[in-house]
Amino acid sequence: TLQGKGTGVVNLSAGSKLNGTALTSTFQAASANIPDVAPSTSGNLLTSNGSAWTSATPAASGMGALLSSVSVSGSPSTVDFDGLFTSEYTYYKIIATGLRFSSGNDGLWLRFKSAATWQTATYTWQYSGIYNGGSALSNGSTSGTYIACSSRSGDNAAGDSMDFEITLGDPLGTTYYKNITCTSGGYYQSYPFWNSAWGTWRGGTGAVTGIRLYSNATTVSGGTVFLYGFKNT
Repeated sequence: TLQGKGTGVVNLSAGSKLNGTALTSTFQAASANIPDVAPSTSGNLLTSNGSAWTSATPAASGMGALLSSVSVSGSPSTVDFDGLFTSEYTYYKIIATGLRFSSGNDGLWLRFKSAATWQTATYTWQYSGIYNGGSALSNGSTSGTYIACSSRSGDNAAGDSMDFEITLGDPLGTTYYKNITCTSGGYYQSYPFWNSAWGTWRGGTGAVTGIRLYSNATTVSGGTVFLYGFKNT
């Protein structure tokens, strides 16, 4: 036995293992108060509360948490994230990769759900960008039936697709109109495009509970779309 020297230093009995369970009775003595953390609690941290050690899941930080994902199959007319916003997160990001549509010349449109209804009026939006080596893209509306996130999208030509990232702040808040920003890029009919957009729904300041993505003229034919939630601490 190794004799601990000094106040609160425990003894190590013969046969004790630092990576085994033989230390349970010794290290859980009242003077040490170090809990036995089972393998099933992988990722837990030992934290002092000032008088004792406790084992707990690490507190969440401002890093994004994956809340949902959609891998497109078949030919859905929309990609919806509905009922996933909670008070736990302050803002959200929707990120897509490899998104494709079933025909060419399609834009990426967005709508909000509020008061249990997908809203189809009172949107304001503006986008700008470039395509095909420098040609300008620019458009907007102050009375739209949707938000145009991009005037171009990855179509069904071999190898063509688009990626995008949408940011939505505090959808459940009731003080301000809801805004989104969107950056997108990809290949459309074998030429590159890049697009940046902003939009808002001005039909009321009530909570937004869902977000819908769709094409202006056709169906979604491929890609994966992810929803992440972020805290402000």
